[in-house]
Amino acid sequence: MRPAGAQRSAYSVREHLFYLLYDKLYRKDVLEYAYRCCKANKGAPGVDEQEFADIEAYGEDRWLGELADILRRKTYRAEAVRRVWIPKAGNKSKLRPLGIPASWTGW
Repeated sequence: MRPAGAQRSAYSVREHLFYLLYDKLYRKDVLEYAYRCCKANKGAPGVDEQEFADIEAYGEDRWLGELADILRRKTYRAEAVRRVWIPKAGNKSKLRPLGIPASWTGW
């Protein structure tokens, strides 16, 4: 349900801003940068257990191209997030949750 009056105007601005950002999401340079950052950070596999070696065997360009196409067509559906517990920065005896999203599994 959309708000009325002045709130409606703010709502449409928010929608417009998201739209302006969304078309940047599937640009090749943005996806390549995100992929390189995840790989450099030694990103762990999500619930899909897909590793960087799997993506490289499939072909990075092919994988990123198919992901871009799915995003462009707005048919991407997120999978469950894998939860792991890691030590807190200031207190190693306490743990905090960390969610690890799945890689896109279009193949």
